[in-house]
Amino acid sequence: EFAVCDLELRLPSEPVSMNREWKVDFGSKNIDVIAVYLWNSADSYGRHPIFLTEAQRKAGSITIPSDLLKKPGSLQVWLIGEHPLGRLKLRKDIPLVKS
Repeated sequence: EFAVCDLELRLPSEPVSMNREWKVDFGSKNIDVIAVYLWNSADSYGRHPIFLTEAQRKAGSITIPSDLLKKPGSLQVWLIGEHPLGRLKLRKDIPLVKS
């Protein structure tokens, strides 16, 4: 058995600031988006799983709060979807800056 599923992840086109909130937009086909996972390569404490509410899933967007991430560097943003037959992950990287 198999299912055709797809995830879509949209990040800001510019580097994101540690001091300002920013949005992660997402979409999916035939799979439920369950979480956004942030992985800061410059900070071993900068790893944050964010489990989505039903309202965030419906809106297709989540706001990342300012000051969540503490060190500038390369930030991996993972979108995780779940289907009865398994999980699907999509990763995009974005620069994280102080300003």
